[in-house]
Amino acid sequence: MNNNEFPQNLPENPAALESYENLTAMIARLEESSPYAGEIRENGKIILTEKEGEKNEKFEAVRITDPDSEEARGFSEFLGRYFESNELDSPERMRSGIKSADRTAYYAILNSGREIVCGFSSSYYDLEADKEASGKKSFFAFDYIATRKDYGGKKLDRELYREALKFALQTARAKEQELTALMWFSTNRRVETLANRFTGLEFKTTCFKDAEGNIHEVQFTCPPFNPDPKTGLPIDPETKKPAEEDFEKYGVPEILMLRMIDEKNEINAEELIRMVKAYWEYNCTFKGTAGEIKASEEAVKTNREIVDGFIRTLENQISQAENGRIILLGAREKLKVKKELEAEGKKFIMSEVK
Repeated sequence: MNNNEFPQNLPENPAALESYENLTAMIARLEESSPYAGEIRENGKIILTEKEGEKNEKFEAVRITDPDSEEARGFSEFLGRYFESNELDSPERMRSGIKSADRTAYYAILNSGREIVCGFSSSYYDLEADKEASGKKSFFAFDYIATRKDYGGKKLDRELYREALKFALQTARAKEQELTALMWFSTNRRVETLANRFTGLEFKTTCFKDAEGNIHEVQFTCPPFNPDPKTGLPIDPETKKPAEEDFEKYGVPEILMLRMIDEKNEINAEELIRMVKAYWEYNCTFKGTAGEIKASEEAVKTNREIVDGFIRTLENQISQAENGRIILLGAREKLKVKKELEAEGKKFIMSEVK
């Protein structure tokens, strides 16, 4: 990889410099393990050619920056095949995300027939540093990833993870920020088990120990996406009308996974809350719609109150964490810890995700 493609302004903060080095190493590892030879053309598109195999099949990887393009329309339709409506951004919010190219990155991989066979979106978030640190921190989220079933064994998603990490590194260096973590969510426990193989980035689930010595997975329920712009209330998926009560049932239970850039397996509970707040404020309120959705003042206020309720629920849960410490455990590590706890008469309390 040629480091000259990244901005050369470097902050004085040693933690920021270390985060750039670690992220650069991650990108290099993904490049080394790639089954593709990449050729970047002048128009920014990347031609991926299989290094081995009889056909040496070629693919085209593109970053989507025009919300009115054919790729953007195809991208929205493609993701709609793999995610439920309460999990997926509305077309308007997706348009807004594509426009916000300084903080979001949408990618698609097309086969020789110009069909999208892999789609991926990601986003960058500022995070104010804690009192002990200088400058600012940030984190990077992997939002949506889907690969067509007949292309599932070709590791195309890893090519997009790598491109997204390049975008994250470029953004962090331009802002002179320390990039602290990569964030990923899943509504399916099977994805958690396969997270390392999918990404090669060692994602682990957020957990904590309570005062009695039991360990809990963080019960992470994302507020409902796409609130009604007139009322700010969640839309009931069955009636298609604004819901009037029991808002938490319209949230989406997910496994919250992190990959710390400094390779540590823990994070301060306060910092985790700040990360989640930043993510929810952008994705679950009208803040991140960039004028694509015109919401009434009442809707903005009501929606914000609902999201704040989800934040309080998360804060109350995480307040149980011993010494304010969130630990990160992989799927196999959790099985081992579960057996150890049971031998001591204690419990490993799983989240609601199946």
